[in-house]
Amino acid sequence: MQEQVIRVLHIGKRASTLKKLTEVCVDQGFHVSWTNQLKQIEVITATYQASDYDVITFEQDINTETKEKLMIRFTKQNPQIKVITRLAAIPSLVIDQVYQTFRSDQHALHIERIAPNQIELANQNRCHIMVKHYWVNWLYQKKAAVLLNLEVDKGEMTVAWPHKSKQSYVTVVADNQVIEVLS
Repeated sequence: MQEQVIRVLHIGKRASTLKKLTEVCVDQGFHVSWTNQLKQIEVITATYQASDYDVITFEQDINTETKEKLMIRFTKQNPQIKVITRLAAIPSLVIDQVYQTFRSDQHALHIERIAPNQIELANQNRCHIMVKHYWVNWLYQKKAAVLLNLEVDKGEMTVAWPHKSKQSYVTVVADNQVIEVLS
């Protein structure tokens, strides 16, 4: 990844979830702040200046109007800010979501979704590809599995995953760079 410390602001409703996500991000070396004070948009944007962050994340259950108002204000403060509008409540996936915002487009891997639980990967060069599946089961336990972890030559392949729940995500990593996070 990068040499500089990634600065992240998590915005959500549940303090307990935000604290867990913050712990995982801090363990990864990120500088992290969080807030759950969604009623006062002006206070949030005055307290947390977008110029102090590289990435701002929003939990999934924040209403669209609040997200839009905050994104407009934060973008005015810092037009370069990266935003994740549908942050997963799965800690290890959050790391992938943040890293994905910094991906370079210089990879030679093309990803196409061909079914709700299937993607096709086409690569032009030899690379190491990892595909991870994250989901929340019916007991609200967070689960993860590696679907693919190989060194591949030029070509195409299809990767499918079981339909586990509505809260299901797939991360595609090429040569240790998160290329895509699909939900």
